[in-house]
Amino acid sequence: MIGVPLAYSMEQASKSRIGFFVTPGFGWGRLSATGGTSESGTRPLVGAGASWTSPAGWGLHLSYQAVVIDNGGNNIGLGFSWRMN
Repeated sequence: MIGVPLAYSMEQASKSRIGFFVTPGFGWGRLSATGGTSESGTRPLVGAGASWTSPAGWGLHLSYQAVVIDNGGNNIGLGFSWRMN
């Protein structure tokens, strides 16, 4: 898969930071059944997320990723980061 992340981040009055991103893209995949038949092709993907980083350097991050296909499922991620100086 390949995607192009587009992000925006801004500092708040409290010196914390918030950020947002979207990632349009596409991927290639193959599906094969036990009977020996297989199908392959490309599908569009979409991703989005947000983050908040405290002035002390730790942050929370939330993201979403989906393949645009029937019953393709969704992926949701939650992350924590710590900036060490």
